[in-house]
Amino acid sequence: MPKIWLLGALLVGLACSGGGALAGEGAIAITTDPAEAEVYVDGALKATSTPLVLRVPEGRRRIEVRKQGFRTTTLDVFIADGAVISRQVELVRAGPTVGSVFRDCSDCPEMVVLPRGRFMMGSPETEPGRDRDEGPRHRVTIDYDLAVGRYEVTFADWDACVSDGGCGGYRPNDRGWGRGRRPVINVSWDDIRGYLDWLSRKTGQRYRLLSEGEWEYAARGGSTTPFWWGSTITTDQANYDGNYVYNNGRKGVYRQKTVEVGSFAANLLGICSSPTPAFRPTHRG
Repeated sequence: MPKIWLLGALLVGLACSGGGALAGEGAIAITTDPAEAEVYVDGALKATSTPLVLRVPEGRRRIEVRKQGFRTTTLDVFIADGAVISRQVELVRAGPTVGSVFRDCSDCPEMVVLPRGRFMMGSPETEPGRDRDEGPRHRVTIDYDLAVGRYEVTFADWDACVSDGGCGGYRPNDRGWGRGRRPVINVSWDDIRGYLDWLSRKTGQRYRLLSEGEWEYAARGGSTTPFWWGSTITTDQANYDGNYVYNNGRKGVYRQKTVEVGSFAANLLGICSSPTPAFRPTHRG
């Protein structure tokens, strides 16, 4: 209660000052959390910390409270002649900006903030190799804040969960291919739920799997072709059995095992995606 008491004291001091306020003036008393914040009135900086009382001309005034790392709060208030009003502002931390990469903790996977947008989900009937379940095409809108794993979840990510007491203590077999930055394999849906629950508890964010529409939106990266880079594929662009070709492509290598995440170029949204769905986390802001 100290801040409320101090605000009350300031208001009483102003009301009892007698003759301090000029005709055509009013006042606004402001407290903020955190207290170290810049206060602007009609675009002019008036203070760098609160609580405080500002005398302002009567009329409609725009109050802005700014602090680096927090969202700016704007108040539109009407100050009557001789009136004193009070406002308390609790600043909200600003989330990462679109396209930025962040981690919610040192052991958490890297996340990319996606832009809001819409796209046509599915593939056109003329696309080579199209399956029947890829249609009919329909519009999907992502109209909410969404951060997606930059890479598939790795063995290093998973082993950090186990070391911290999560994931049911389960350490999946890597088939001798290696751990570290290779995508985790041999995990069930229930195992994945355990990993996501651990992330959510550790960070206070709601981690979950991508929906099918969210995955396609992220993987396409704004493209309309079969792959985000174009209409064909080579083993220089993704890891698959290079003995097979697609849409007049060329044969490549068959590695017969996973490769480290980040081995191939990221799409225009900054996501290093495979041509087929893989386990990556997401959370809404």
